[in-house]
Amino acid sequence: MTHHIVRPKDLVEKTGLSRSTLRRMELAGILPPRVKLGEYCVGWHSTDVDAWLKSLPNAVQTEGQS
Repeated sequence: MTHHIVRPKDLVEKTGLSRSTLRRMELAGILPPRVKLGEYCVGWHSTDVDAWLKSLPNAVQTEGQS
C-alpha cells in the first residue's frame, strides 16, 4: 500500500462533501486531523482517510463515487 497525502480538493472529490462540511467534521473530531504541509498547504495521510472512510456507513462511503 502506498502512503501519500490527500489534498483538500482530492478529499472533496473522493467523498462528495464540500470543503466547509469536511472542515466542520474535522472540528467536530469526525474527520482525521489534517497535516500542515506549509503555511497555506494542508492534507491528510491517505491511510487515515482510508481508515476513516471504511468506518463510515455504506451510504456515506459511496456518496462521492460515480
